[in-house]
Amino acid sequence: DWVARAIACPGFRNVCRFNLSRCAIGWAEVSALLTAWADHGIVELNLSDLRIGDEGVAQLLAHPALATV
Repeated sequence: DWVARAIACPGFRNVCRFNLSRCAIGWAEVSALLTAWADHGIVELNLSDLRIGDEGVAQLLAHPALATV
């Protein structure tokens, strides 16, 4: 699982900009990444062409990690 490996990577904790545009991932992966970095301060999030549907967009907008974006 690439999301679990990314979250476990020591150097990845310094990431503050996410570009997930045109990634073939679903809401579960996006949510896992955002949750893992919610307390690290995400300053930029690019999700153009991400197909997570209306429910995913609603969940994204309500996600606590976006409070700092």
